[in-house]
Amino acid sequence: MNLRPNLFIPPIYRSQNAPNRRVTWLELFYDIIFVVVVSQLTNTLSGNFTWSGVGRFALLCLPCWWAWMGQTIYLSRFDTDDLTHQISTMVKMFIVVVLALAIPQAFGEHRQQFAYAYGALRLILVFEYWRAGAHNSHTRPLTTRYFLGFLLAAVLWIWSTRFEPEIQLFIWILAIFVDYMTPLAAGAWNMLIPAHVRHLPERLGLFTLIIIGESIVAVVLALDRSGFTPLSIVASLAAWISSFCVWYMYFNGIHGAEERTVEDEESTRAYRTWMYTHLVLMIGLIASAGAMKGAIMGASGILSTTNAVTLCMSAGITMTCMLVIFLSNPSVICDDAMRNYIRPPAQLTLVPFLLAPISPFLNATFLAVTICICWIGQFILTLRAGASPEIDASGGFAGMEEIVEELPPDNAGV
Repeated sequence: MNLRPNLFIPPIYRSQNAPNRRVTWLELFYDIIFVVVVSQLTNTLSGNFTWSGVGRFALLCLPCWWAWMGQTIYLSRFDTDDLTHQISTMVKMFIVVVLALAIPQAFGEHRQQFAYAYGALRLILVFEYWRAGAHNSHTRPLTTRYFLGFLLAAVLWIWSTRFEPEIQLFIWILAIFVDYMTPLAAGAWNMLIPAHVRHLPERLGLFTLIIIGESIVAVVLALDRSGFTPLSIVASLAAWISSFCVWYMYFNGIHGAEERTVEDEESTRAYRTWMYTHLVLMIGLIASAGAMKGAIMGASGILSTTNAVTLCMSAGITMTCMLVIFLSNPSVICDDAMRNYIRPPAQLTLVPFLLAPISPFLNATFLAVTICICWIGQFILTLRAGASPEIDASGGFAGMEEIVEELPPDNAGV
């Protein structure tokens, strides 16, 4: 039997401007598995609204997001979608399921399962970086640093299973630190061997969309469990409208999923800010979904202190992340016009934070509606003309109105 010649293709580095680099069907299939992870994180938070529960939820978000992000960063540079990669992705998907099942008891009886699963995911990624470096010699300064950093993190995760919970938790924190610092340790090589300008933003946009979708699922489940009472319907409608505003803000307001180039140190710092801010954005969005779920189910009463404060703080954090992502774009010039433009949404961002101290004394539906009004305000402010960057026909930022006026005639209509 003769096999097709293109079944096994070595990883090939795709420059940041490589044409026809789009998300593959396999990547979308991989994302479906992470829907389960996001759902587990949401349910874990909504089922344990205590300060320790919120802290554990936030800590679990770090490796879960990085498990998805590690794969995405690798594929932004080296994806060839050959049979070797397809098989390794299939194995990863099974391990992600194991990881997701361990989330509810990740600090209890399933802590070893969680550690082994995450460690195994990192080891597969280590193999992929070794393979990429072996076939692309000019990228080895980058792939070797990623290989060593992620290998150390994987060893720490697996090694942690030998210790008691307190020591294991400390090793987890150390391993997460190593994981997140690995790309930073690559230094200028991230700029010299950048990820694709469209692929990584598109992937982050899709993952953000998954999390927003989980917010909708949480609304439906909460409404089903609470029953169709007038207050629960009002709270559900507020949560639904808030989710729409979040979607509009991210994709049409701050253009969070538009292409990002890495050309110099300044754009590299902006790129890192944009990328890592998505982690905080993810935590805020999932926490909002869990807190809104609690607000709908307790629509007629007063929420627990933790649930109420989380509802307000997560909304404020999410709005803040939106501003940071917007300002991290190199095309945004922080002059007087831009400061005047962002001042109103920045001031509106303070409202959920100011509401947090008194939120435990307010009705759950009132809180949900107030948060919704804040998002509607952000939505309306996004519609303004002025210093807001626009997207040109090629998908890039055209800049501010003053810059648009200076463009050649064929771009003047942007």
